[in-house]
Amino acid sequence: GERDMSTEQNTAVAREFLAATFKRDPVQVAATLSDDFGYTIGGKNARFQGVRSKSQWCDYLKNPNPFTEELKLIFHRTLADGDTVAVECESYGVISSSGKVYNNTYTFWFTVRGGKITAIREYMDTHHVLDVLPSVAK
Repeated sequence: GERDMSTEQNTAVAREFLAATFKRDPVQVAATLSDDFGYTIGGKNARFQGVRSKSQWCDYLKNPNPFTEELKLIFHRTLADGDTVAVECESYGVISSSGKVYNNTYTFWFTVRGGKITAIREYMDTHHVLDVLPSVAK
C-alpha cells in the first residue's frame, strides 16, 4: 500500500492549511487538501452543522475578509501520531464593521494521507463566533 508521510511532514501540511486559511488563500488551501476532503465543526449550532467539501471550504474563503487586517494565527501545541495531527491554536483579529475583538481558541484534528489532508474536525468556542463574527452568505 501507499506509505504514509512522516509525522513531521503531516504536521507541516496541517500548519500550512491553517496559515493559508487564516490568510484566506483558497489556492494554497486547495493544494493541501485531498479531493474527497471533509471538514466538520463541533457544536450543536445550525451555523456550523454539516460536512464542508474541498470546494465548499475554498469558496467560503473567497468571502470578503471581515477583519481590519489578516486574522492573526498563534500556534500553541501540536501532536502527531501516524496520519493524525492535532493542533491547538488561537486567533486574534478586530471585526471591521463593529470594532469587536475576535480572539478564539481551537483544537483541530487532521487526518493526512499521501501528503494531503483528507479530514478535519475543528473544535472552538462557537458562542464567541456567534457573539462577535458576522455571518456570511453560504
